[in-house]
Amino acid sequence: MANELCMNCFSVKGPYEVCRYCGYVEGTPPEQPHYLRPGTVLKGHFIVGTAIGVGGFGITYKCYDATLGVIVAIKEFFPVGLVNRSPGEMKVGLLSGEKEKQYKNQIKRFLMEAQSIAQFGKANDIVNVFDYFEENNTAYIVMEYIDGVLLKDYLEKQGALSPDIAMTIIEPVVEALKKINDESGAKEGEKVIKVGYSAPEQYRDSAGQGYFTDIYSIGAILYQMITGQKPIESTEREYKDELKSPLELGFDIEPNLDRAIMEALAVQPALRFQGIQQFDDAINGKR
Repeated sequence: MANELCMNCFSVKGPYEVCRYCGYVEGTPPEQPHYLRPGTVLKGHFIVGTAIGVGGFGITYKCYDATLGVIVAIKEFFPVGLVNRSPGEMKVGLLSGEKEKQYKNQIKRFLMEAQSIAQFGKANDIVNVFDYFEENNTAYIVMEYIDGVLLKDYLEKQGALSPDIAMTIIEPVVEALKKINDESGAKEGEKVIKVGYSAPEQYRDSAGQGYFTDIYSIGAILYQMITGQKPIESTEREYKDELKSPLELGFDIEPNLDRAIMEALAVQPALRFQGIQQFDDAINGKR
């Protein structure tokens, strides 16, 4: 059966080399040499397909659960700069010394992340986690597979969005954040930097991060959707803040929403919203 599955869409293509449903050619190598090869089997029943996402801490694959007969997404822990893998291999190679210590600490946090997300069950705005396990000298999180378009791809195609459309996209993100965010303030963790979306405190001690850090990131996403461009990098703004609001750039936006976005993007954490609900109220004209 596995030999007749397309390793891209997991339709039954039969004995043919080219999938008639998506055009994938059997035997196509992965996009990057360190990715798992399509057809690799994890935990005895998860068939790895093509990679659908990659970040600083992992690679996400579209996979097929041969036991249940369903498509899932599996995130493999693969922190850039701490591990390596030869083409065609499954096992992850660890770098020695201090980097090995960092890796062991981070993999614990990776598994704790899986446990934390799994607690939310089938919340409509949070991806469901089915399982997690360790294998190949690393760890994996088995998640619900959601077939959709990445926001960055959508923006590249559509350009700037109207404030109304941007709000329909950002609202579920805000609702999800209400469920998982710690309003008490600081949170421990590794630095995850996304240029244009990361608050200045993310470049420093991770213990100094909190709900205000997430608010900055959401404000940056909303800013980009409405203007079609990412905000100026926060570390540059610390020295000279020249970020213009959507309204100043000439976009048709309600002044209240414009102010809310810029408050969310304040360089100093104390000048941002002091809670997720405050931010939600502001972008919806209730504050």
